[in-house]
Amino acid sequence: MEKILEPIKKNLTMLEVPSFVDGFGGGLKIGMVNFEGDQDLSQWRKHGETIPVHFDRVPEALKWQDLFPEWIDEEEESEVPKCPEFPMPNFDKYPNMDLIVAKLPCKYPVNGWSRDVFRLQVHLITAKMAVKNGKKKKKKIKVVFTSKCRPMLELFRCNDLVKQEGDWWYYEPDVEKLEQKIGLPVGSCKLALPLWGQVIFIDADVTVLKNLDHLFHFPQLTATGNDVWLFNSGIMIIEPSNCTFKVLMDKRDEIISYNGGDQGYLNEVFVWWHRLPRRVNFLKNFWSNTTAETKMKNQLFAAEPPKLYSIHYLGLKPWLCYRDYDCNWNREDHHIFASDVAHRRWWKFHDAMDEKLQRFCGLTKKRKAQLDADRKKAKEIGLKDKHWKINIKDPRRKYLMK
Repeated sequence: MEKILEPIKKNLTMLEVPSFVDGFGGGLKIGMVNFEGDQDLSQWRKHGETIPVHFDRVPEALKWQDLFPEWIDEEEESEVPKCPEFPMPNFDKYPNMDLIVAKLPCKYPVNGWSRDVFRLQVHLITAKMAVKNGKKKKKKIKVVFTSKCRPMLELFRCNDLVKQEGDWWYYEPDVEKLEQKIGLPVGSCKLALPLWGQVIFIDADVTVLKNLDHLFHFPQLTATGNDVWLFNSGIMIIEPSNCTFKVLMDKRDEIISYNGGDQGYLNEVFVWWHRLPRRVNFLKNFWSNTTAETKMKNQLFAAEPPKLYSIHYLGLKPWLCYRDYDCNWNREDHHIFASDVAHRRWWKFHDAMDEKLQRFCGLTKKRKAQLDADRKKAKEIGLKDKHWKINIKDPRRKYLMK
């Protein structure tokens, strides 16, 4: 006689409930995002009905660099830029949710843990569910994450965090602002479209040529691309917040800036950002070192009326040079930053300033000595551009700052 085997039950892992959920009341409809079938949700069912949210995981072949390409056709002259699509649930199947609970992937401290495409997918699914359900309710939608890693500040704002308890994070997001963010392209693979007012940060070495007021309508964090998936922090749209400031301060010993500055640090915190056209923050460099690149960029630097919104002066700054020519020419390894056209543009801007402000652009005795030393070395080496032969007439040499 054939023996009938009893089905073997899996050893389920109990999913504990953080204490703050007790204050949510009972009879809730709870959407569960990214919870496998090997977890016991019985503790959560005491608070209402748990509804698993089904979705296809983003393909393994999709990498972060696919979302943040180094270059796109911003002018759409050859093709319209496209973004990879993320699989999403059928949100119509999950109406009237009172609470959304999501398990966020966290590979910390593995290198690149914050640029995990699957982690971004879970964030976006949770955000879209929060928006779709939150808009239907008069009271704020509740979102709870479980993760050893903090949820992305780019989507779930620091100011919307109600409570943290161990690895549990409880948010009541501003649905209107969250909806605006998820309406943006999934990465910098497309240009961002204007949404709502923020604050524009502008580096001291950026000269603004055209009105930037329209940037107040873009979200945090929006910037121009710098390299692969990194943004340039010379001009960026941010949302000032004491809470976010504290998070940034608390992570000082945890995060290493790739370039030792603010740009490297911020790129590790805000990994999901939105692309502005490069003409908004046009970098003064000549990476390809070709005649065509030099001609094109110098035409843009000189254009009247301006075609660029700003020029970002990389390398040695104009006010640290003699006004007669770009002193980046004096150093062979700085030729990628050298442009007499952009240099003259800055000095034209300088001459239009109030004389009281011009005084801050003087030369110190130490800086003059360094300039003269660089010119002497360029002459000794015999740099072919021969800028070292130019007769210096800069009047600031006679009125050195202390």
